[in-house]
Amino acid sequence: MNSQKIDLLISKYELGDTTLDEERELKAFFAQEEIPAKYRIYREIFGFYDTAVQEEFPDPDFDNRFFDKLGVSTESKKGQLIPFNRRIVWQVAASLVLLVGLYFVFQFQKQPGNEIDDPKLAYAETKKALMMISGNLNTGMKELSSIKTFDEGVNELKNIKSFNEGLKTMEKISTFNRSTNFVKQ
Repeated sequence: MNSQKIDLLISKYELGDTTLDEERELKAFFAQEEIPAKYRIYREIFGFYDTAVQEEFPDPDFDNRFFDKLGVSTESKKGQLIPFNRRIVWQVAASLVLLVGLYFVFQFQKQPGNEIDDPKLAYAETKKALMMISGNLNTGMKELSSIKTFDEGVNELKNIKSFNEGLKTMEKISTFNRSTNFVKQ
C-alpha cells in the first residue's frame, strides 16, 4: 500500500470518518513486520486493539465470591422503601417550609405606606438615597489612596532595574580588568 493512501486513511481515522473496511486495511498494514518509521507510532495504536481483544477477563461470578470472602453484602438497597411514618414526617416538614416561604413572600411584597404619590417628594427621597450611597462610595475611595502610594513605590522599583543594568555593565568592565591583569602577568 502506498504512503499517500495510508496518510489519507490515517487522517480519516483521526477524524472518525473511516469505514470498517478502511480500518481493516489500516490494521492489516500495521500488522506487517516492516513499516516506514513515520508510521511506527500508529502501529502501537492498532496493535493495542489486537491485544485488547485477546485479553481475558475474570469470570462473571468473581465479584460475588470476592465480596462473600470479605463478608460484605452485595444486595442493592434501592428497592427498600422509607418507613411509612418517616415519609409522612418529611411530607409535613416540606409543606411547612413551603407555607412559611409563601407567607413571607406575600407579607413583604406590598406594604401600604411605602409608596409616595407626590412626584416631587419621590424625586427628593430618591436624590437623598443616591447622595447617601455616593457619600459611602467616596468614603471607600479615600481608603484606596494607599494603593496609589503603593503604585508609586512600584514605579520607583523600576529605577532599580536601571541600576541592575548598570551593575551588569560593571561586571563586563570587571571581567575586562581581570583579563588585562592576566595579560600583564
